[in-house]
Amino acid sequence: MPTSAPTDIDQLIDEVIQLKGQAKLLEAQLASAMEQLTAALQAGDIDPSFSHDDWAFTYQSGRLTTTYSPEAKAAIKQLQDTDIQLGRAVQKRGLGFWTVKAPTI
Repeated sequence: MPTSAPTDIDQLIDEVIQLKGQAKLLEAQLASAMEQLTAALQAGDIDPSFSHDDWAFTYQSGRLTTTYSPEAKAAIKQLQDTDIQLGRAVQKRGLGFWTVKAPTI
């Protein structure tokens, strides 16, 4: 594995920390703006699909989830384990990624 001078790695890590902080701030601002768009949609001020300055906006309703009984969960888990043991299940691993967390105060 190639090694970089410690200062190069330190600078890279400092840059990642700075960018991560900026990204969190932008995510918070974007979440607020999206909530305002949803409020405008619910008030009937905008359509669920529109374009603005060549940007396409489409409201997506939330994902439907299903809650199963403990018995159904156990049965599903058993079927999955059996398929894994028999080699009938195909397992795939996604791309690796970094998790960067700010220190807790």
